[in-house]
Amino acid sequence: MNQRKTWEASKPWGKKSPSKRKPLRTVTRWISYRKRLKKTNASLEYVTHSILKFLKSETMDELADVFAVALRKLGHKNFYLELEEFPSQDTNAYCPGTETNRTCFPISCEGTNWGFLKFKGSLPKSDQEVINLLCSYFAASRTKLWQKEAIERKSRMGQIIFDIVCNAAKEKGIHDICRKVVQEMSRNTSLPWIDIWEVIDEKTGKTRLVYKSGDASREVIAKVESGKGLVGKAVREKRTLYFPDVTKCPENIQLSTESRSELDVPIIFDEGVLGVLSIGSPKINGFKDEEIELIEILAMHLGVLWAHQNLLNQAELEALKDPLTGLWNRKFFSDRLQEELSRCKRYNTTFSLVIMDLAGFKHLNDTLGHLEGDNILIEFSKFMEQRIRRSDILARYGGDEFIAILPDTNKTEALKLSFRLKREVKEAFQEELEIPLDVDFGVALSQKIHQMATNL
Repeated sequence: MNQRKTWEASKPWGKKSPSKRKPLRTVTRWISYRKRLKKTNASLEYVTHSILKFLKSETMDELADVFAVALRKLGHKNFYLELEEFPSQDTNAYCPGTETNRTCFPISCEGTNWGFLKFKGSLPKSDQEVINLLCSYFAASRTKLWQKEAIERKSRMGQIIFDIVCNAAKEKGIHDICRKVVQEMSRNTSLPWIDIWEVIDEKTGKTRLVYKSGDASREVIAKVESGKGLVGKAVREKRTLYFPDVTKCPENIQLSTESRSELDVPIIFDEGVLGVLSIGSPKINGFKDEEIELIEILAMHLGVLWAHQNLLNQAELEALKDPLTGLWNRKFFSDRLQEELSRCKRYNTTFSLVIMDLAGFKHLNDTLGHLEGDNILIEFSKFMEQRIRRSDILARYGGDEFIAILPDTNKTEALKLSFRLKREVKEAFQEELEIPLDVDFGVALSQKIHQMATNL
């Protein structure tokens, strides 16, 4: 009995011997560790749950909301989250540096940075590991979502450009093609200022406005057309110029006071600059890389349409010219005569018609031969072109007959010109070619022509 008491006294029930008992401090640490482990496991479980929500997010805003909710659920309320609309490759762009009583986490994925996350005060190491993990997955999800949206934007813009090119290809004439391109771009995009300029001189950068959206003063347009500004620079350098903030560019000529960024893309075909597609945005840094790339593709297609139209215009002009003398032919003259009649009726102006016939040309042709006769017609055409105004229209009507439209010229002025030309032709051909060439002239006024056309 005494031995039992001694045993119970030396080894009380439920207690260990003093030599094997752990100190109370160790037990407290163990309990604290178990609590932290339980909390960490719960945090990791919620992080996994949040990652699944990240993957289901369809927009950038939704993804950011899920991230903020996850931080609050983890017990963090005093945090500051700053996210950018566009990613950055600058590793220092979103790290504000070490601050007093602040803990900062960069939000980045494989060199792509989206912003930073800041907390008031210092955080335990276990919390930092969990938040770092959450930030990494959030950045990865945001990067993939950005890439997906970029592909969708590029696909939409590609379809828009395809439609613009198809619709513009149906138009005839450079002005109509450019008008269609500007109208379609304004309708399908949020770009308020779209201008197309035709290049006059590649070396000086001189241009001519073909079509523009929005208003601008004639003085400002004249400055751009003279080769100054970013449009002229794009022509001279034959490359795309993009200025995220035009207010910091001294060469810029503001076509609109509200424009903040400008993109100037040269329209090039076969190494020649045909024009410039100039686009302005009211936002600073208003153009994304994929948008610039697609606008350059549009400019390439526009260059093909432009060059094709130039070839058509040249072919049409050649078809309207006399193959021997290079003067306008009878068809072109008939079309211009109708235009002049309509213009005179609309604006109450007048013009004169001068008909010329080479007297004795048949005799010269038979005597000297047809080859020499053709040379006489060519020389006479050159002689007449040098003595009429640029606004006058000279055409070969047929054989040895020529006709000229003299805008804003009355009958008296036309008769004086005819007598002078008759004398000069006779003297010139007698002295230079030793050919006795004479010309018979007839003059008619626009009112008489209009009356004859009405009777017919």
